[in-house]
Amino acid sequence: MVNFNLISFTTAFRLWQKTASILVGLLFLASSLLAQTTNWTGASNSDWHDAGNWDNGVPTASSVAVLSSGTFFPAVRLGTSMVAQKVTIGGSMTLTIDIGGTLTIDGSPDQGILNNGTINNNGTLNIDNTGENGIQNSATGSITNAGNINIGTNGGALNIGNHGILNQAGGTFTNSTEGVLTIEDTDKYGISNSGTLENAGTLNTNGTGWAGLINDGATTNDGIMNIDDSGSNGTANFRNGINNNGSFTNNNEINIGLNSAAGNIRGYGLLNNGNFVNSGELIVRNTYQSGIQVNSFSAFTNNSNGTITLPDIPTAGGLPSLFNSGSFNNSGLVNTLSYRSIGTGALHNLPCGVFVISNSILTAVNSTIINDGFLEIPGQGNNMDGTHINNGVVRTGAITLNNFTNNEIILHKTAVTSCSRPSALHLNWAQMEPLP
Repeated sequence: MVNFNLISFTTAFRLWQKTASILVGLLFLASSLLAQTTNWTGASNSDWHDAGNWDNGVPTASSVAVLSSGTFFPAVRLGTSMVAQKVTIGGSMTLTIDIGGTLTIDGSPDQGILNNGTINNNGTLNIDNTGENGIQNSATGSITNAGNINIGTNGGALNIGNHGILNQAGGTFTNSTEGVLTIEDTDKYGISNSGTLENAGTLNTNGTGWAGLINDGATTNDGIMNIDDSGSNGTANFRNGINNNGSFTNNNEINIGLNSAAGNIRGYGLLNNGNFVNSGELIVRNTYQSGIQVNSFSAFTNNSNGTITLPDIPTAGGLPSLFNSGSFNNSGLVNTLSYRSIGTGALHNLPCGVFVISNSILTAVNSTIINDGFLEIPGQGNNMDGTHINNGVVRTGAITLNNFTNNEIILHKTAVTSCSRPSALHLNWAQMEPLP
């Protein structure tokens, strides 16, 4: 018998989805049609709020402001609060927002800002309710933020229709020491970087549909990055805190999931498919999958001044805190609840490196561990296949270390007594006790 109630419900639901999609499109179309374009001429001076500098008046909340040429470059001055629906900046133009100046962009049917030129923000830039990216920075675009940029913070859920910032190949985005960049409620990535991204200030993402940050270019962090609540709208490969497919260097502080509820980083905390170098502090918590996953043919390096903390059991049962199928080299300090290697995953704990596994370890047949520093392995939940070589110090529970070429606790005294980092090892050789 045909279930007409089920057919009716399914049909009605699909019709509702299509209708809602059409209505959203019509709203953006209507918004676009109602928008009036006003072009910057800069005929009088550099003041944005001076009507003499525009061919169709100072931009209003329903205006598309086009900055393509002008006698003077435009500036939003101290004490002024300017608005627009969308701003387009030509390759030869520079937009400056002075300290104490505010520019608010709301309701663009596509990009909030399309930048082919230069933006220098020393004041406040607010962008909300866009059909596409909050900011699209092209191959010729350069953006420097020494003030506050807020994207998606004053709209509803997923009010930025695509990425918060799309920094295309060749584009440069710099968040300087004084800069605070906050991105929330994006349909996809908080930041999608294929160019150069440099953060020396504070960068926050929260409530992103996909990862908080995807890097396909070059990213350097000399400031603070806080990545929270990611992946509410993505499939498995897009739900992570950070996706790195390029070159990523952390010299200061990255916090992933610290302000999230359990599992609210809905994929991996950090998924590495490129080259990641940590010379600062990296903390990952509240992930659904592993805190860090290092994929095949990728490299992760923790330098001597780097610390990595992975204290949580991932919400998805059976996954380790650190999952490695690539290359992981440690000269600093790593504290992880669990470690697992698959394929040819290689872990090299270099001289003066400290690598502490507090719960469980599982290594694959073709994987390797080389320890030239200090390695702590727990006494439970272990299955160690593969090739393991110990040239340093191993501290373990009541277990036999399988497949270690040398399984003594101390192999080479000199490997651990010349460390430049005193916090790495505190060993009193006169008081060392033999293994029971």
